[in-house]
Amino acid sequence: MTTYRRRGARHVALFTGLAIGWVAQAPVAAQTSALPPVAQAQEAQQQIAELLRRYAHATDLIAADSAANEADVEATYRRIFTADAKIGVRGQMSVSGPAAWLELVKASTGALRGSQHMLGSQVVEVGRLPNAEGLGGEATITSYLQATRVGADGDVSRVLGTYLATASHSAESGWQIAELMLEVLALD
Repeated sequence: MTTYRRRGARHVALFTGLAIGWVAQAPVAAQTSALPPVAQAQEAQQQIAELLRRYAHATDLIAADSAANEADVEATYRRIFTADAKIGVRGQMSVSGPAAWLELVKASTGALRGSQHMLGSQVVEVGRLPNAEGLGGEATITSYLQATRVGADGDVSRVLGTYLATASHSAESGWQIAELMLEVLALD
């Protein structure tokens, strides 16, 4: 049986930003669909869940090769996060905006050979669909995380936790993450 120990904030910060790399997509149009409200909510849930999956993938790309993937990761972060998104580790640290988060992720993954973020049990609750002008949509996202990091020396470490997020919708950008916090359960 593995025993998990809590480590310092610096160690936790190293696990926080891992995922990137996707082709930028056009913003989601205002919800003026002829679909019934239930179908609109299901479509919104899928779009919102995809944001967190894109985040995880992009963060892993930056860990794999920061120099080669930085532009793609930056584009992904700007697409999936609001300009003033609060991103961090609950009770330990947070930054404002995707550019600041990217800098933190690059700094924390520089000595890695790679990382892999596994998301599970994603639950998206749409509080409000956007209006006909594409404004006012609100949602929450909860997802379990198991992130594995491989150091340059081959050492493997893991973090288990839960991502807690909120998303909002704008006519210009579609659904985006407005806040993403990781609650760490265990480190090894």
